[in-house]
Amino acid sequence: MDDVCEGKDFSFSRHEERILDYWSDIKALDLARTMDNPEYVFYDGPPFATGLPHYGQILAGTIKDIVTRYQSMTDHHVTRRFGWDCHGLPVENEIDKKLGIKRRDDVLNLSIGKYNEECRSIVTRYVEEWEKVMPYSTGCKTPLSNFEGGQDYKVVNDPEIMVTFPIAGDPRNAALVAWTTTPWTLPSYLALCVNATFTYVKKVSGPSLVGLKYEQLFNYFSEFSDVAFRVVADNYVTGIVHCAPTFGEDDYYVCSENDIIRKGENLIVAVDDDGCFTERITDFSGCYVKHADKGIIESVRVLFAGIGLLGLGALCCLGYTYIDYLQSNRCLNTL
Repeated sequence: MDDVCEGKDFSFSRHEERILDYWSDIKALDLARTMDNPEYVFYDGPPFATGLPHYGQILAGTIKDIVTRYQSMTDHHVTRRFGWDCHGLPVENEIDKKLGIKRRDDVLNLSIGKYNEECRSIVTRYVEEWEKVMPYSTGCKTPLSNFEGGQDYKVVNDPEIMVTFPIAGDPRNAALVAWTTTPWTLPSYLALCVNATFTYVKKVSGPSLVGLKYEQLFNYFSEFSDVAFRVVADNYVTGIVHCAPTFGEDDYYVCSENDIIRKGENLIVAVDDDGCFTERITDFSGCYVKHADKGIIESVRVLFAGIGLLGLGALCCLGYTYIDYLQSNRCLNTL
């Protein structure tokens, strides 16, 4: 701990990442290291199989994890298994609703075996919901539960822009045009998303666009070039949108499903805990994301000016619109 620093420049998340990297290097959690050591068993009360996850469970799990980590550090053999509380009543209530069961005889007529199979079938219903994207408050410096994050909205007047993305190697200099009200996410976007059920201009179908590569607006994350900066599809889209997996639930899942990012691995980090761009975003490093909108728009305006697409370069439309933004009811910052 000799190198621990204090003050406004200290970042718990970055310090934690360095520790995790060190643990990975020394294989600190490799159970083979402690196989012959005294065993420590810790029984935790897991979440119900029938309930959706919330921030309180994650927080409590993190606190309890300190106990097992301490025992690991004192040379105990500690196994960790995530599981579900399959306490009968909540699961049975779900199945009773599903099958319209009102009386004990209904269960007997179905048979105990089939009833139990129905119960088992929903145990892992919410596994994917535990891989949640959560709203984050830069004012409070903490993630919020989806419940709390959805409690308060405020109307803001934000820029809306339409940006052209030149299709790589296209002999006609054709380009894709995407709309966004969050210009600050453009430095870390990794894909464009279309709707596979739509027909776009001149009988161009959504599926015919999937897989196309296009020119990057910025090169901050060029190491993703082999898998990113291409067109993907999902039915939530009503036109063409850009996907920044760190800053949106739909963006995250679309990029995960199309193997642009991988679940469980480090996401690209473009913004720090204070909502300011990191050093990785060299042109806007240290700038609060919403304050960077104007500078990013101007960068996009001049970026492809020499190409002359649509006569206006990369930025083909600029305006402002009123939209509802999630707001933290603690510090009144947008999330």
